[in-house]
Amino acid sequence: MLAESKIKEVQLAAELRSLVQQSNNVTGQITEIAMALYRTGQIPIHKKVQEGEILGYQGHTGFSYGSHLHFNLSGMGNGPFELGYFSNSGGFISSGSVSAPLKGGGRLTQGYHNGYSIDLVGTYSAWNGQKYHVKEKEVCCKGNLAWMGCIPAGSYNLNGEGTPVVAIKAGKVTKVQTDLCGGKYVIVDHGNGELTMYLHLR
Repeated sequence: MLAESKIKEVQLAAELRSLVQQSNNVTGQITEIAMALYRTGQIPIHKKVQEGEILGYQGHTGFSYGSHLHFNLSGMGNGPFELGYFSNSGGFISSGSVSAPLKGGGRLTQGYHNGYSIDLVGTYSAWNGQKYHVKEKEVCCKGNLAWMGCIPAGSYNLNGEGTPVVAIKAGKVTKVQTDLCGGKYVIVDHGNGELTMYLHLR
């Protein structure tokens, strides 16, 4: 009985790792689509923002196990750490030469996806013990995204939910858009081809 239980535990752990990877793949796909739309002019710029100005609040999509911020920087040839924009000490993000994307800093959860993207959760509101119920999103389980699989419906903890998300430096922000899985995102154009994206806002 104990042996069977251990085998089942290993199988469940492997399934969880697979689902988390699938979720990360979807996030990467959504980021690429959003950036492509921006560059073709389909998402209009409408508002100037200053460094440190609040763009939204850390949320979740319903296609993930918890609240987090997906941050992407493109067009500079280096990532935000290489540029010295903010620092990573022991997995905690803090401001460097610009504002860190989460007010009060954040904890790195996924590292780089493609050299320019990171996932992090806010330390501003810390672990608050709240839960939210995930309903399977049909749009994320059909069509082009169907092969990715779906996060199972259920109740999950929120870590850093509601942490203010800020512009890392001055620029022009697009209007808030909603992605295929229900999360909101903002793209800020900082000039000279440099863009930042803040994804999974509420």
